[in-house]
Amino acid sequence: MRISIIFLFLIFISPSFAQTPQWHGDEQSIMGTHISVQLWIEDDKKAEAAIAAVMDEMRRIDKEYSPWIETSQLYKLNQAVAKASQQNPIKISDELSFIIDKSFYYSKLTGGAFDITFASVARFYDYRAKLKPDDAQREALLPAINYQHIHLDANTHMVWFDHDKVYMDLGALPKATPVIAP
Repeated sequence: MRISIIFLFLIFISPSFAQTPQWHGDEQSIMGTHISVQLWIEDDKKAEAAIAAVMDEMRRIDKEYSPWIETSQLYKLNQAVAKASQQNPIKISDELSFIIDKSFYYSKLTGGAFDITFASVARFYDYRAKLKPDDAQREALLPAINYQHIHLDANTHMVWFDHDKVYMDLGALPKATPVIAP
C-alpha cells in the first residue's frame, strides 16, 4: 500500500514525471470573424498541432464557402443559380448540402428571419463605403429573398432554384459546421 501511495505521489506531483499544464493560444481574423483558440494542456507540441488544425480548418471553410472567393463552392453555386432548374439541378458537395439543409432548419425555426438568400440584396451594400443599391435595384431583388426558392435533395446533394436572382451567403453556418455536423 505504501509503495502505491508513493508511486501515485510521484506520478501526480513530481515535475520530473509530468509537465505542468499551461495555456496555449492563438488569435486570427478569418472569414470576417475573430477566431480565438485557448487550450490548457501539458504538451506544447500537441497544443501547437491542435491550434494549427483549428486555424487550418477555418481557412479551409473560408476557401470553400466564402461568397467572395471565386474558387469557392458557394461562389460557383451563386454564379450558376440562373442555369439551375428542376430539370437541370446542380450537384453540390455533401458538406455544402448539409449546410444548406441546416440553413432551412434555422429559417423554419425563425419563421424566415434567418435566410441565406438575404444576400440577394445585401451583397450590394457596403456600409464602410456607404454604398447601397438604388431603389429600383433593391425592389427588383427583394422577391429573390426567400429560402423557399432553394430546392435541395439532401440525399443526392442536388440543388436548384425557382428564382434566377437568388444569391446566398451562408453566414456563420460554415463556421459552426465542425461543431454541429453529425
